[in-house]
Amino acid sequence: MFGFAGLQSRPPVGKTSDEQLFQHVDLALDEVRKLGGCATWVIIGFPVASTPSAHSADTALDVLAQGSGSISDELNWPEALFDPSSLCYGLCRVDPDEYALSSTSLLSSPRTPRSSGTFSFPTAYTISFCWKGVTLPFSLRAKHTEFHKRIQEHLGGMAHITLKSPTDLSMESMRRFLPLTKRRSITKRLTMVRSVEFSPEIVAAYEDIRFDASPFNWLVAGYASTGDDDAPTLVLLETGMSGLQALKGLGGMGSSLLQTTGVKYIYIRLDVPMQQGTVSKYVLITWQSWDITSPTARLRSGSVDSDLFDAEATAVMLEPTGGSFESKVVSAANAHAHAGEVHKFFQHHVHFFASCMSDITEEAIRERVRRSIDSDRMLLRVVCIQASGDAQPAVCIEISREATLADLKTEITRVIGIPDDRQRLVWFHTKEDVDNVFHATSRATILQLDSHRLRNDIGLEHGDKIHVDDLSIGADSVLFKLVQQTKLNSGSDVVSLSAERRHEVELTVEAREAELKHTMSATQDLLEERTKTETQPQEPSADAADEVDELKNQMRVLEAQKRYLDIPYESIRMLDGKENELGIGKCATVYRGMWMTNKSIAEVAIKMFRYVRLTDKIMQDYTAEVAMLRKLKHPNIVLFIGACINPKLMILTEYCSRKSLYSVIHNKAMFATIPWKFKVRMVLDAARGIAYLHANRIIHRDIKSHNLLVDDDWRVKVADFGISKVLDVGAQAFTHCGTSGWVAPEVLLDEDIGYTFKADNWSFAIVMWEMIAGAHENPFLGMAPVKFYHQTINKGLRPEIDDTVDPAYAALIRECWDSDPPARPSFSSIVERLEVILSDLGMDTGLPPTFAGGYHSLSS
Repeated sequence: MFGFAGLQSRPPVGKTSDEQLFQHVDLALDEVRKLGGCATWVIIGFPVASTPSAHSADTALDVLAQGSGSISDELNWPEALFDPSSLCYGLCRVDPDEYALSSTSLLSSPRTPRSSGTFSFPTAYTISFCWKGVTLPFSLRAKHTEFHKRIQEHLGGMAHITLKSPTDLSMESMRRFLPLTKRRSITKRLTMVRSVEFSPEIVAAYEDIRFDASPFNWLVAGYASTGDDDAPTLVLLETGMSGLQALKGLGGMGSSLLQTTGVKYIYIRLDVPMQQGTVSKYVLITWQSWDITSPTARLRSGSVDSDLFDAEATAVMLEPTGGSFESKVVSAANAHAHAGEVHKFFQHHVHFFASCMSDITEEAIRERVRRSIDSDRMLLRVVCIQASGDAQPAVCIEISREATLADLKTEITRVIGIPDDRQRLVWFHTKEDVDNVFHATSRATILQLDSHRLRNDIGLEHGDKIHVDDLSIGADSVLFKLVQQTKLNSGSDVVSLSAERRHEVELTVEAREAELKHTMSATQDLLEERTKTETQPQEPSADAADEVDELKNQMRVLEAQKRYLDIPYESIRMLDGKENELGIGKCATVYRGMWMTNKSIAEVAIKMFRYVRLTDKIMQDYTAEVAMLRKLKHPNIVLFIGACINPKLMILTEYCSRKSLYSVIHNKAMFATIPWKFKVRMVLDAARGIAYLHANRIIHRDIKSHNLLVDDDWRVKVADFGISKVLDVGAQAFTHCGTSGWVAPEVLLDEDIGYTFKADNWSFAIVMWEMIAGAHENPFLGMAPVKFYHQTINKGLRPEIDDTVDPAYAALIRECWDSDPPARPSFSSIVERLEVILSDLGMDTGLPPTFAGGYHSLSS
């Protein structure tokens, strides 16, 4: 299954140095930034690479135009600007005098005299901008994705404009991005000091939170003094604790946050479970809240009636418990001025602003931490292969996206213990299909160059797995033999990425089941102890009786959790990036992710439902359905793992890397290169999975190529039983099920006749036809139900089958979509006939490979 390929040298992607990227434009940019410089604007862009080898040259920005006149003069613009197929950036300077003049004119009003002026700046005010055409070629789209953030930061404009049309470069439009804060008079000017003091209570609470063994995990701080002459002091308003589950106590923050208005800081320790144990992440939240219903807030916003501006009314308004208008302005100004000092003091991984309690719910904060971790870090699985051939359970390595192979080796040394100079690292992975050519084998990449970056040079992504062993094992190394077998293209009988992944899932399930079993045993022992106490001759107390009832209820919950395998929300990590979004349905989205326990890590698919509120009846049916699905075990059935109930409703299943059969079929260039025998084997896999469901009295009800998933080995697994139903013998299922284009006509005729097992045969026939459809279209797609029934039953309409199709295969399709359901063959018969077809093609008809926890056949 594996072909060998050493680590190929690739041009660096996404990590061009700033010196190379801006080498031709920095002088022009500096001239624009300089107060009184000879140039007031510059427009830059990427040159067009003339040859594929010009990668390094076309990543250096060039000056397209520059000048000292008005940027709004279209005669000065380069041709590339506002071209739909171009990408341009620019920097424009507004000098202080010009800015003051424009701002004064904008601010003039009966209440804002011209003489009051505006703030002055000792340096030029710069605005950066970007034009991204709607028909960018691929090379420029890639550069925009790769360099946009770096270019914007390098330009360093005090404001940034994403241009939509030429009018956006007019002075009138650009003035909207200039600060319009009116200068206060000398007597009213607020003094912002340059330092902030931290009270001893803040320092002590901060140290408690940073000390992981401490139960205190959040604090709220606020300013104690807002006087003009005093340095503002941050004081402790509140602190809270809730043990290792850091955010359970967030509800306690409401008192200090909502009783008073103004700027406050929330500092939280969030404990994130990782494979090696719990890892602490720290969150800093800047809380800004004003009571918009109060007279003070209306005075601040300028919405107060004119008759309120008398001395008595003003005195009343400026004495609320939240502080006067003047103190609020100073507090906000100081918060902005001291942000750097506060951020430096409160060391953190994530920072954001919040203004209402919904911004700081447990779910909201955890989601921000997840995104932060995923955007900066990669999760890699590392498997150590022993000399005996045993594969140790995968461990999780969390490492920077910018890390090199040397950094990864250091982490492996820390976690596994093999010295970095004795590590043999091999990355087994599927070949990229960018060439749109079918590859029956996968690739083994030996990782050797320590200076190579994991993501940009090697190509590692979230969730990838590395195999490692000790070089000191020598010629007996099982990993070395695996590489040799893949080099000879004979690894298909030994290595299967899908089988390894499924084995990891099974190990993680066993670990979770053992954890629940231990909790149930401890709870049962405690219940028996309390029950004995309750039966003593003395009268039991009400508290003792309540405790027994609580323990009994807890046992019922644990028993239900064991049946459907409750998976803690904290142990699930959805991987960041559009490529890890596997599918979107009407009520749920499926993501690729990781499920981690203290002893194992597994790559999984996570189906997250978008329902917000669920009734007890729906929840009971849902958990019962998941418990039933967990009992289904077959190599051609997607493995159902378990479910998460709170705070989000999720189902975890086996992950199949090549996604759905529908996506494989509709990658027409690649699908055309798949040999016929592999296509027949995929159909046989699907038939075996459906036959297993029917043998267990389960009708799938929505068989289509979208619900058949393809793994690394090009083996198919049946998925999506969300609307399946376990039937008793002789029972019928009644439902509106199926998808237009695949659903059987008798299902649409009359609901009362029920959806029988033979309806799945019709849908399967359509899937079989998709494999040989070629240029033909499915005539049933989008057809009205009445017309569909008339055309199929009365007119005998069917999709076209070319004469070149294998006669035995074509005959089986025609039998499966027979108008008379009882005339359709059973799935056991379908499997037998497909096995004969596949055997005649000279291909093995066996089940997908399994993994026994190691490569023991190579250990001798």
